[in-house]
This record gives sequence, structure tokens and C-alpha cells, in this order.
Amino acid sequence: MAGWAFRPIDDLAINAGDRVILYVAVEFERYWAEAMRTFTFTGSLFVEERNDDISSRYEALCKGLKSGKKVSDFVAKQPGLWT
Repeated sequence: MAGWAFRPIDDLAINAGDRVILYVAVEFERYWAEAMRTFTFTGSLFVEERNDDISSRYEALCKGLKSGKKVSDFVAKQPGLWT
């Protein structure tokens, strides 16, 4: 299974510069929450990778999509968000 992104856990050493993906899914009484983060190992710490472009697009989505608003109206007013 070598080379797979989500292979079963092995006894592998983590070296400086390696990336680790943490995926967590939690269910409670049929309600689900999921989160995924990418970390880079720096030699003594795991540092979360941040992408300012993706973060700004996510913030625009959160601000723009509100209850009762049509998605088509949001998309029309955010042309740069999709490219």
C-alpha cells in the first residue's frame, strides 16, 4: 500500500518537512461534524499549514451565504471567488 494518501497506520518515522493530514469525524445522535487539517513537521513541532488565498475565499463564503439568500445571487456577486 506504499504511496497511498490514506493507508493504514504503519510504524513510520516522521521527518522534518513531512506533511501529516489529520481528519476527524464525530457523530452524536445522528449529527455529524468533520474537520481536516494539514500540518508540517518542523523537527520538534507540528505547524498547521495556512493558505491566505483559500482562507480569504472561505471567509467570503461565510459572510456571503446567509439564511434566505439565493445561492445564484451570491454567485453572481462574487465572480472572483471561483477562479
